[in-house]
Amino acid sequence: MDYAKTPCSEFPNDNPDLHNGSVWYAADEDDSLDSIEILDELVFESAPEDEPAAQEPADPFYALVHAIESTTLSFGGNPDSLALMRAMLGVTRIETLALDLTGLEALVRAGLASCSAAGVARSERFTREVLAWQDILREKSDDFAACGAAMLDEWASELIAGVLGGATRADAVRRELRKHGVAAFGLLAAA
Repeated sequence: MDYAKTPCSEFPNDNPDLHNGSVWYAADEDDSLDSIEILDELVFESAPEDEPAAQEPADPFYALVHAIESTTLSFGGNPDSLALMRAMLGVTRIETLALDLTGLEALVRAGLASCSAAGVARSERFTREVLAWQDILREKSDDFAACGAAMLDEWASELIAGVLGGATRADAVRRELRKHGVAAFGLLAAA
C-alpha cells in the first residue's frame, strides 16, 4: 500500500513533511486511497468567508510593558536596558541577564532590586507592586492600596529612570509615558 503520506504514531513530531495538511490516520490493509482523500476533504474544509476571525483582546499589562519599553527607548534605552526592564516587570527571568551595573545600582538605591550572594532579584516590595498593577490592569482587583504610594505613571517613570541609571528625570519620563497612554490609575483606551 503506497500513500502520499504515511501514518505516523508520533505526535507532536519534528518532521516538517507531516505538517500542513497531514492526516493522522491509521490505514488498514483493505482501505483504499479514496477513503483517505474523503477524510482529507472533511478534516481540512475551510471556514466560511463571511465569519470574521476571532481576535483575542490585548492584555492590558503587556500594553503597559510596551508603553514602558517605547518610553525607555525614547530616553536612550538600549537592548540591555530593555532586557532589564522586562525582567523587572516579570516578563523574563532576571537570572538569565548579563546585567548593566549602572542600571542595577540605581535600581538597588531606589529599593526596586536587591543583590546578594545568590544573585540579583526584584525587591519584595517591588514584586508586590508589579503583581498588584497586573491585577488592576487586568481587572482582577480594584485594590489600589496594594500598588504602593505612587500612581501608575509615577511608578513606571521611576522604574524607567532606575533602569537607565538614574540620570534621567522621572518627571520628563512621566510626561512621555502619558503620551503612550499611561495614566495615574491605568491605561488610556486611545493613546
